[in-house]
Amino acid sequence: MKGAKNFASMSDPSHNGQFSRQWSEPQYRDGFKTIGEIAAEIVGHLPFQRKIERFHHLGPRVLGEMLAELGAERSIMTAIIQMIERYIELNPEVLEAAGGDDFSPIPIHQVRQP
Repeated sequence: MKGAKNFASMSDPSHNGQFSRQWSEPQYRDGFKTIGEIAAEIVGHLPFQRKIERFHHLGPRVLGEMLAELGAERSIMTAIIQMIERYIELNPEVLEAAGGDDFSPIPIHQVRQP
């Protein structure tokens, strides 16, 4: 599929562990992924999840500083505030009941001795 990348291609050393521009700027033509599809793939990527978990432990101030820096750098502060307002309307109890408050646990594989 032209223009679409997967996480296997992101493991290429030339990416240096960074997401390509295509992940943040989806196209809305046939053959391209929607923002929701791309976001779901990014959130489902285990290394991304682990970085977010570490980031979360730093607390709300660090998150606020990062969002303010991103908003100022990209001139998207209004969009960030609108997203924050949308997300804070989520019901924490419903989110927890649906399993949407945390990442899935790391799969455990059985190791057999030879």
